Amino acid sequence: MSFAIRRNTASVRSIWKPMYGHSQYQFHLGHIHHGQMELLQCYSTAPVRKSLNLNSLYVISIPITTHKSYIYCNHKVSLLDASQRETVPQIVRAENKVVGLATKAWNKLLASELSINKLVVKLVRKLLNTIPYDESFLRSFPSKKTMIREINQEHYSELPRTILTSEIESGNYSLDQLKPIPVIHPRFQDPQAILDQLHGVRDNLGAFHRKWALLCGIGIPLTLPLALVPVVPNVPCFYLTYRFYCHLKALMGVHNLGYLLESTKDDSSVESTPHLSFKALAELDVPYLEDATFAKVRAQDSDENEHILVTPEIIDRMVETLDLQHLKDDLHKALTQETARLEQGLASDPVE
Repeated sequence: MSFAIRRNTASVRSIWKPMYGHSQYQFHLGHIHHGQMELLQCYSTAPVRKSLNLNSLYVISIPITTHKSYIYCNHKVSLLDASQRETVPQIVRAENKVVGLATKAWNKLLASELSINKLVVKLVRKLLNTIPYDESFLRSFPSKKTMIREINQEHYSELPRTILTSEIESGNYSLDQLKPIPVIHPRFQDPQAILDQLHGVRDNLGAFHRKWALLCGIGIPLTLPLALVPVVPNVPCFYLTYRFYCHLKALMGVHNLGYLLESTKDDSSVESTPHLSFKALAELDVPYLEDATFAKVRAQDSDENEHILVTPEIIDRMVETLDLQHLKDDLHKALTQETARLEQGLASDPVE
């Protein structure tokens, strides 16, 4: 029996691509189980819609492997109205200005035709690619006090639509007036897997970023004399300063996660996490379906073999379809790092 499955005008050419040269990772059309077939049929004629509201507060989970995802918090000061923005701490506004100046300086370096500057750009990019992608999604979570929260719709008549978490701590608002932050994920991903990964990041990365923030802070003054060298930019000082800032931002993200992951019970289940609300988005399935590289995404402690779910092409389709171009570089980095990790794991496994 032969048949073709189509999504819009693009056919599904291969259901599972081989990975790492191991035949056990191949997944053929005849092996699709009923639930996966329903997903394919669902998208046989459905148009792709850009249903993500980029001007809202949300967390998005993009599975990279069957055990790990790239997680990003979409948090913007523009969610506050003009009068509320005046209450944002001065240090945050100063940070935004400094980041803007640093970005401008980096773009100027990118545009430079000087051979020394091109060499510097190449070196810096190589260093940046070694930074774990987990750090990027931690930095997307703001500090707890500056975290913006949305108010439940039934309270719109009496309260502003958005507030800062610092206002909650002052006792002006209660938890039941807050709208849980939506955690958006594909339909094939188990929400508990996302929650478990967030707990793991919160529990395991705080000490790491605290240590490296301290070391970078010590290293910065030691590299200042290099500024006396003519022509050559003081790359070590710039890099250590940038890494110091990144580790501090990641620490703030860890601290904020501790608050957002608070549970109403002794367990850490999806149902007992009042600050987060898990929502499956059908459109997040679509980029995976063209190659049909999807599987049920489970927690890291699952006994099932872990494998890669995305390809560079899937990432490119996803950021285009959902207007997530700002995540493209980090998603490609996540794919590269997870592929290397799994390949290293396969290489270290003893041959039976």
